[in-house]
Amino acid sequence: MRLLNFLATGLAGAATIASAQTGQPTSMSGAPTIADDAIAFGAREAAQQMDLSPDGTKIVYVGPGPGRSTIVHVASLADGASKEILGSPGTPESLNWCSWVSNSRMVCSYSAIKMDGGIPIGFSRLISLNEDGTDIKRIGSRTAYQSDGYVLDWLPGNGENILMSRNGAVEKVNVRTLRSTQVEASRAAAASYMTMVRVT
Repeated sequence: MRLLNFLATGLAGAATIASAQTGQPTSMSGAPTIADDAIAFGAREAAQQMDLSPDGTKIVYVGPGPGRSTIVHVASLADGASKEILGSPGTPESLNWCSWVSNSRMVCSYSAIKMDGGIPIGFSRLISLNEDGTDIKRIGSRTAYQSDGYVLDWLPGNGENILMSRNGAVEKVNVRTLRSTQVEASRAAAASYMTMVRVT
């Protein structure tokens, strides 16, 4: 598994994921204690932001790791085998979600909160990578401060291209080669963009 160890402008460097977790205490009678209940109430979901590959053979999801860390898993639906492909320590950045663009390539989002002049500022970044966690590339704007862009449309059946909003413009971006084509120029009056699904 690869550790997310590079961050865009404004985010701190990543640290190594801790490898140990502590056990949970129980009362002498075996019934859960208040501490047990508090731990269970605060436990993170085992799997979240699940996405099915285009061919329907595997899923990708984000799960908790030791401490504050988050880990991306890819699991086969044929035999249930799961592997960890990417990790983030949560100090400060955490992985939010991953979605398939093709059967071998996906896009993931991670974010963090960092103090800037004594003020907590939120940051988010987008990356693309292979299903085994290799060939990680930033696909967002290199000049962005807080958010480097967002996905407008996954463009199913359009190879490994997605439609993105970056620097106020709309661009068609190949998540493997990073080649891009501007679809809509930046407009001062446009706060955001959206796409519509056409049913034929």
